[in-house]
Amino acid sequence: MIGQAVLTMPLAAVLIYGWLQFKRSWVGISISVVALAALYFVWVPAGAAVTADTLQLGTRYDLLAYFFVVLLLLVELNVHQKDRQQRQVFTKVIRRMAITGRGTMPGTSTADDVAVRPLELMESEFDAPTPDPRRLVTQHAGVNDTE
Repeated sequence: MIGQAVLTMPLAAVLIYGWLQFKRSWVGISISVVALAALYFVWVPAGAAVTADTLQLGTRYDLLAYFFVVLLLLVELNVHQKDRQQRQVFTKVIRRMAITGRGTMPGTSTADDVAVRPLELMESEFDAPTPDPRRLVTQHAGVNDTE
């Protein structure tokens, strides 16, 4: 009974994490499903033994260990997806700043201020249409584009 309680606490935490990530991607759904299955096998040892025998995985403890490995891999995949999404937003903001010729964002004074602000705010400030880079170059060079 103590072993079941000890295994239930981290599985419940992972289940809550998966549920909170549910809206973000399919990985949150997968985390929740795997955590629920692991919780079932923790609290119904006979079901774990039958499943382990059917899948020829050894004992029910091996089955639970495999579930924990799968959960760790899914959580890592979710963290990777979030990191990739943040990098894409960051790249979009930096490109927009380079194209528009602004060294800093509106309302900031230095590049350090840009690094401190959340990426969501940075992205929303740059939703305005981007000017044509050729026009910026000609304006900067002093060429009249009305010719």
